[in-house]
This record gives sequence, C-alpha cells and structure tokens, in this order.
Amino acid sequence: MSKDEKNRAACEAYEARLEDYLSGVDESADLLTHLERCVDCRAAVDSARLASEMLREGMEPTAMPHPAFFTRVLAQIRAEEFAKGGASDLWGALEVLARRLALTAALALILLGVYAGAVSVPQDQANNTPTEANAKYPSLVGQTVSSDEVLQAFADINHGR
Repeated sequence: MSKDEKNRAACEAYEARLEDYLSGVDESADLLTHLERCVDCRAAVDSARLASEMLREGMEPTAMPHPAFFTRVLAQIRAEEFAKGGASDLWGALEVLARRLALTAALALILLGVYAGAVSVPQDQANNTPTEANAKYPSLVGQTVSSDEVLQAFADINHGR
C-alpha cells in the first residue's frame, strides 16, 4: 500500500468524526493530531465551518429594505420593458388607430351634414304643397271613426280607380 492510499484510508476513518469535532463533541487527541498533519481534512473542516456560519447568518431575520428600494426596482423593470419595446409598441399602435378613427368619424359627420343640407326641401315648399298621400287619403281630423268605417273608406278608394 502506498503512502497516498494510507492517507486516504485514514482520512475516510476520520471523516465521520469531523462533524462531531465541529459540534464540539469529539476533541480526541488522535483526531487533533490527524487534523494538524492532514491538509485535506483541515480544508474540509474550514469549509464546513464557513458553511455553518453562512447558514446561521442566512437564518437570522433581516430588516425590511428601505421603501425607495421597491421604487428603484420597479423603475428599473419599467425601463427595461420600455427598452425592449414590448408594451410601448402596442400603445403607440393603439394611439395611431384611435386618431385615424376620430378623423374618419369627423369627416363622415361633415359629409353627412353637407349632404343633408343639399338634399333638404326648402321650408316654403314643404308646408304649402300637398303631397300625393294627402290628396289620395283625406284626413279625418276631429271625427270619431270606427275601424269598420276606415276599412270601408279604403275599399271605396281602391274600387274607384
């Protein structure tokens, strides 16, 4: 057996006892002597101590961060989203579409108003000339008429052609 193999075998025998050494339970002379001679076991013990300290520190409660921290984080997130152009492109497109729709609606209303003004009948002609319907169907204003009389009047008009 070579010297390295003997050292590895000895280290394996002490590995199980290293946890007890770190917790303060096992401080036997042979373990302390091995740790003084073996660089690998000393490095393992130092790593385990450091890990244990970090674990204890991580479990301690911490104070809440300053309220400005949240503001800075959210501002940074918004800045990165704006830089990517994700949401800003959508809102920009919607703004352009809304402007075009408003312009189209205004133009349609103007054209409708111009058309209504051009097609309307002058006021004096609308009130003075009787229409064909008034000539064909005389009005019965002020008279009480039953439904039978109305039907009879329609029948007389249609037969009179």
